[in-house]
Amino acid sequence: MLLVGLSTDTIRDVTVGNEPLSGTWPGLIFLEQTLRLAAESNTTPLAVISTVSEKVATLLVLDSLSSYLYSDENIDAELLPALNVVELLAIEVAVTKRLAEFSIFKSPQVHYGKIFEVINNINIANPLDASVLPVGALWTAVHFGKDSGDDSWYLYQGVGGLKSKNRTLLHFNAHSGRNYTVDGWHDWVRLIDEHPRLWESKLYPDWPAIAVDYDVVFVSMLGLLLAHPPMLTSAPGSDRRAVGYSLYPGVSDFSTPSAAWMRSSAISVAVSSA
Repeated sequence: MLLVGLSTDTIRDVTVGNEPLSGTWPGLIFLEQTLRLAAESNTTPLAVISTVSEKVATLLVLDSLSSYLYSDENIDAELLPALNVVELLAIEVAVTKRLAEFSIFKSPQVHYGKIFEVINNINIANPLDASVLPVGALWTAVHFGKDSGDDSWYLYQGVGGLKSKNRTLLHFNAHSGRNYTVDGWHDWVRLIDEHPRLWESKLYPDWPAIAVDYDVVFVSMLGLLLAHPPMLTSAPGSDRRAVGYSLYPGVSDFSTPSAAWMRSSAISVAVSSA
């Protein structure tokens, strides 16, 4: 992994709003990925992020999350020339703004499976383990548009034969007040605080209670990078998994930008084939 030649203590102090990407391991890894692309293409990080597509950005987010969860690599702070704090802040602001453009909850979204069997049998329950995902929800993934033909679930699966006749576009009111978007840690914690479920000394989302207040919960691209417990340490060579104690789990179980639907009546427009 690449990291700018600053101490990671300095990096963590750089603030974008209240939730800097450099404040979580997945977010920091995504910044490293941006720097890597710039170095490989002999251009600037700002040029890379200004031209990156939603599909490529999603792939980078998935790779960053996977590296956070499964990689044993330590951070190497010597692979790139040093950037000063102003340069780093400019990169972090640009990356965050670009990802925010891709994190808007938009209609339509993609569903895989026999839609009418699922849409008529939504029955929300809590998992019987430490998963943060609802049981019995209808799941949709981000659709990249007609020109692409891809979606966030397809990219996560990475299986060429995944697309099938059971791939369907679902249309809905993307501006409904009963939609809840998780763009960061504060969004996630607020959702849990308002609908808490105690499990093994931690607070998890109580999905039946959430279903009373919301029709759908969408975890965006930014949410996948930011909705995690803050880093415990930022010393070079430290364990990427090391985070401070948190009463709340992160959103890693969501795996890819996706939405959990808890009410079929919210999908008010007729479905159309993808």
